[in-house]
Amino acid sequence: INAEYGEDQALVMDVEAARTTLSGLFNQIDTSGNQLLDLAELTAVFGEHAEEFLKYCDGNADSEISLEEWLDGIMGDIQGLTEEQFQTDWVERMQGCIAAAGIVPPSTQLFCMGNPLLDISAVVDEALLGKYELQANDAILVNEDGRHAPLYGELLAMPNVGFVPGGATQNSARVAQALLKIPKAVGYVGCVGKDNYSAKLQEASEAAGVDVAYMVDSNTPTGKCGVLVTAAGAARSLVTDLGAANNYKIAHATTEAVHARIKAATVFYSAGFFQTVSPDTMIHVAKHAAEANKIFCTNLSAPFLMMVPPFFAAIKETIPYTDILFGNEAEAEVFCNQMAEDESSGFTKGMSLEDVAATIAAMPKVNSQRDRMVVITQGGEETIVAKSGNLDKVPIIPCDNLVDTNGAGDAFVGGFLAKLVLHNGDASAEDLCNAGNFAANVIIQQDGCTFPDDFAFPQ
Repeated sequence: INAEYGEDQALVMDVEAARTTLSGLFNQIDTSGNQLLDLAELTAVFGEHAEEFLKYCDGNADSEISLEEWLDGIMGDIQGLTEEQFQTDWVERMQGCIAAAGIVPPSTQLFCMGNPLLDISAVVDEALLGKYELQANDAILVNEDGRHAPLYGELLAMPNVGFVPGGATQNSARVAQALLKIPKAVGYVGCVGKDNYSAKLQEASEAAGVDVAYMVDSNTPTGKCGVLVTAAGAARSLVTDLGAANNYKIAHATTEAVHARIKAATVFYSAGFFQTVSPDTMIHVAKHAAEANKIFCTNLSAPFLMMVPPFFAAIKETIPYTDILFGNEAEAEVFCNQMAEDESSGFTKGMSLEDVAATIAAMPKVNSQRDRMVVITQGGEETIVAKSGNLDKVPIIPCDNLVDTNGAGDAFVGGFLAKLVLHNGDASAEDLCNAGNFAANVIIQQDGCTFPDDFAFPQ
């Protein structure tokens, strides 16, 4: 640490260097990666003195310490110390506490990033879709003109309304974690507000065993998604108000706690919706995967993403790093038609889904050590898989007890990725799709993307 001599020639502490050192110590203690220290994290390091630390630094008395509160509290106490005193009384003692706490690296195998949302779900009359100009089996963001704002109030007033932790990637993460049966094998990041909705999301994800590391934006409410279920559970229309989810920043992904999860993981996944929020984070993680020969997976997610130029540009920028790309038949068709606008792309309008899958699989790729796999689901029809010039079709599992298709695609991805992790990235397309179909078949017999306590791959 740099230092300078005061008038009495005593070695005076360098304040800016001290702030940097203290920030690093904060990040080591912040094992949750949410940029807040709670009592559990403080107790793990400081034991019986944790409550004193909390009382001293918790400026707004919310039972958590932010980085700024941490710095303000400690810096106010160490003013006037010499460099030697600061190192001895604070840095060395704190490093000793951290070492004694036995804080171990994360056990992340699958790292996910997405938009955490609380789903507000209800079975509705199709007239409600018409009222808000919605389509069955579609997903949109709320219109900026406010036309969709009253929808959430109507859903909340319905007698059959339900609340389920949502967001496409978070759904997949919870399903994968439940099937892996390995504590904290799945890590997940995204941005939430500091409210009851985020508390519900954290509680549900942690109950499923997911290692959640939310970025917290205390000035913006947690995002929500209206889920309008029609056609006796066979169709759903999603209307998303991203809220705080829209504020995720790459700076969070580069914190020590989150970087450790990224470094530990061997498989990465994000739905395409995250492209609307933090495409630079997607590229940051994708480049790491390519450089380390890990598996990066993403999803086309919704037709509208390909119809908005900035979003489609972000998706195309990610494709060269993508090892496994998911999508359904509608998304694949729109992707093809948008690509076909460029005559040199190799795509033509009206191509068969098989040809679309094969053409995407053959697009240029950064990591030449892995061939790209393209997986196109078709609802009740067989799944198309293209890889290495080969084409497979995997049948679904019939369901005689359909309750709700919301989350079926997310569950398919979760099951697929769980099997991929269990087999260390080496499994056949048939085995992977069978795992995805198993998970989806279970979820569509539940309300929302939920699963029973005995949820497990068949022996």
